[in-house]
Amino acid sequence: MNEEYDHRIFYSIDHHPNLGIRCDPYHTFPSSVENHWRGLRFENARYRETYSQDNTLRIKESLSSLKNVDVLYAGVGNGYNVTSAIETIGVPPSMSLLRVEYSAFNGINVTNPTTKASIRNSTVSNNAGKKA
Repeated sequence: MNEEYDHRIFYSIDHHPNLGIRCDPYHTFPSSVENHWRGLRFENARYRETYSQDNTLRIKESLSSLKNVDVLYAGVGNGYNVTSAIETIGVPPSMSLLRVEYSAFNGINVTNPTTKASIRNSTVSNNAGKKA
């Protein structure tokens, strides 16, 4: 099944490199997920290596970040399969000031992290997936 989306990209022009994306799902029949969309996925994101603990511990720091982001009504992919609202594989992005709500499955899923995951000052609630 090939899903169609109305993709709208908008920029906040206040001398900051902000980007907003709105994806309106196209579902052909009424369902409990008619307002849901796929969500965000990070796969093997680019990173830089830094050192901590008096230059004795090398850690990977993602070049990707999510800050001041609302992810609402996500978690439904191609063929109506459920997925996490935010998925990461490998090096997770730096995440702060997130609001992840009303997902059809898990709010956030970090799979096979090759470094620590950091989620700060965020709300992840009212999602239908597993509760940790």
